[in-house]
Amino acid sequence: MKGAAKLDRDCSCHAPRDRRAYEFYLRGRQIQSLKSSDNWTKAPEMFRRAIALDPQYAQAHAGLADSLAQLLIWRILQPGDVLDEALAAAKRALELAPDLAEAHVARGNTLSLAGDDQGAVGAFERAIELNPELYEAHYYLGRHLYARGRHARAIEVFEAAHRVRPDEFQALSLASNAADSLGDKARGDALTRL
Repeated sequence: MKGAAKLDRDCSCHAPRDRRAYEFYLRGRQIQSLKSSDNWTKAPEMFRRAIALDPQYAQAHAGLADSLAQLLIWRILQPGDVLDEALAAAKRALELAPDLAEAHVARGNTLSLAGDDQGAVGAFERAIELNPELYEAHYYLGRHLYARGRHARAIEVFEAAHRVRPDEFQALSLASNAADSLGDKARGDALTRL
């Protein structure tokens, strides 16, 4: 929960000008947390509504980029459908709030999907510099590294994610898979027992 608390502090620094925009932003994030394709397809519209009410609301732009990235990561939508919109939303979030870790995570996810390895790693690492307690920064950097076969570094990053949010199981599960990919079954087994 430490990551969520820090994310809330980030939110207060970049408060929306319209209360309704904040409500749509929160609805979008809530929908994203439900982890189902039926719900995820509704999340982008919540962020679009927030942006329509407050075009300067950086977190709404980051949320839009994140929600579209999730739909792409899970192959619910195709890159030709929304990748350009996701990249533009992440870019706009950073233009509005260059110190917002959440915006750097959104940029990292979109760059990862666009095939920009260095840009994605840089964006995730910048998010971690800005907010070391932001679980999503560690988790998505770990996923990016894992997908590119950098298993040893992915394990370290997933372990950092677990330290931020010890009640979340996905990071350790992926770290264990990365250890198995390296042929280190003992470490993989140990990671599942943390």
